[in-house]
Amino acid sequence: MTEMARFVILVTFCTLTALVTSQSCPATEDIAPCTCTVSGKGTVLVECARIDSEEILTRAVQGLKGYEIGYFKIVKSNLNSLPGGLFNGTKINRVEILSSVLNDLGPKDSNASPFTGLQDSLTELVIFSPMKSVKNWNWKHLSPLTKMKRLLINRCHNTLKVETGLSYVTSSPVTWFQFSTCCITDVRPGALDAYQNLEILDLMGNRLHTLRKTTLPKSAPNLKKIELSRNMISIIEADTFTHLPALKEIYLESNDIAYIYKDVFGDMWDRMERLVLKDNSIVCDINLVWIVGRKMIYDNADRVPLQCDYPATLTGRSIKTLTKEELRAVGVVHRPARKDDNNYFCTDTE
Repeated sequence: MTEMARFVILVTFCTLTALVTSQSCPATEDIAPCTCTVSGKGTVLVECARIDSEEILTRAVQGLKGYEIGYFKIVKSNLNSLPGGLFNGTKINRVEILSSVLNDLGPKDSNASPFTGLQDSLTELVIFSPMKSVKNWNWKHLSPLTKMKRLLINRCHNTLKVETGLSYVTSSPVTWFQFSTCCITDVRPGALDAYQNLEILDLMGNRLHTLRKTTLPKSAPNLKKIELSRNMISIIEADTFTHLPALKEIYLESNDIAYIYKDVFGDMWDRMERLVLKDNSIVCDINLVWIVGRKMIYDNADRVPLQCDYPATLTGRSIKTLTKEELRAVGVVHRPARKDDNNYFCTDTE
């Protein structure tokens, strides 16, 4: 056997060994009380449940060094914060914090991020927990995550504002940003400007009343879908969406929208694929004349035609059956009383 053949065999063996190692679990005692399983597809899943000590969590996470972890979950735990340097030396693709209490993302009086060391591996951070503390989090701890593509935050159950602190994720290529069911009342101008690579923006289930251009990223040339259903939106300012050239879908189901104005949707109508307006209070009057004969993009996902709620003479009529003559004859119909501000998603506000 030649030296070259021996070298090829050695390289092949080392490669296969590395692959096997990356798809195996650490020793149980090294990560206790966390547990580890390997899925049928070879993905390593680690779950740490009911953890109430930062020291215990740190010791368990250190046992993950040398292993490639597909999913790392913290479940039903109660922690003051994630310890600084928690994940240093590990390789994890997705971190999930579920049904837990976390007062801050990282140490309150320190810049030592728990996510340091994950900059080359972590692509998804998922936080689905009913926590009031989210509004006080130091988002700067996310700054090491330069490869993160999905930041999903759901059910924080608090009245809060999306602050400009989120702009610390400036070097991250996030394509899917979700901040839903968190009772958000406002998105500060510039808060989402760092997210220039967005393809999906999900702010469903909050308390937004007014939608304006500064609510959205200043520049997001690839943003295709905006989810704003189950808010309290009654006002959409003119030209809110005109700076988003790739936008194809807008979901506004279950808001308090009365008018479909041309200065909001007109310039983008022909390139849009879906505008969901189900469960609003749509007024069919002379302001709707511009839509007659245009492409129908306003049916909901079940393909049920959008209907008029007002005036009484047109209640229940499908918008696609209206004529310009009918709408001109109606004239201007004043907006009806707005819906109650109660939002059943926001059940634990301060």
